Amino acid sequence: MIYQKCGFRDKSTFYKILACAIAFLLMAAPAHADVGEGPYLTFSGTINSYEDTDLLDVTASLPEYIQAAGSFLEIDLGLGFNHSVGYSFGSAFSMEVEFSSQGGQFGRACSSTGCAEGQKSKLDGDIETKSLLVNAIHFFNSSEPLSPYVGYGVGTAFHEATLDSHEDGAQTTFAYQFKTGVNLKMNQHISLLMGYRFFTTDQPDFGFFKADVTTHSIEAGIKYHF
Repeated sequence: MIYQKCGFRDKSTFYKILACAIAFLLMAAPAHADVGEGPYLTFSGTINSYEDTDLLDVTASLPEYIQAAGSFLEIDLGLGFNHSVGYSFGSAFSMEVEFSSQGGQFGRACSSTGCAEGQKSKLDGDIETKSLLVNAIHFFNSSEPLSPYVGYGVGTAFHEATLDSHEDGAQTTFAYQFKTGVNLKMNQHISLLMGYRFFTTDQPDFGFFKADVTTHSIEAGIKYHF
């Protein structure tokens, strides 16, 4: 599997980047740039912070201490991207179809009592999730250059995972997300996006274990209005 590895290990970095990026957008707001009804494209990159994932149905070939109930897996911060095609209905509401991809490398596997120190507890593998969602988005103060927004999306996610000495696992599940952020209008055609996403899915079964997939993401990108 191809995945993008991110070197961040301290998850507090995730929140510092988000705060600095939003502050930059607030200071960079341009003069009024009206954007009306019509189609648009977006492309954005993300930094994804994975929630610790509960492990179920763990294969007997993995360490015994994570086969008991309550075991969980840490996943390192990863990178991803989102691409959408949408339509703006006037100034306050949009609908879009979005394709996204995100991935991360497995970290420590832990028992219900906690995580052991050292490399013995680290699993050699990674996970990649590709999703296709339909999003509904509402904009506030849309007549202004800087417009906050909220959105909700539902669809499907295709998960792939690799684990050393095991066959690759894959499964498609239901997925949904909540996102919020700001849309900065630069001119009639170009806007900049900055926001936060909460993304989660039904639990995929990879064969060697079942694992939750839930991420919190910083998003930054560009939107082109036709």
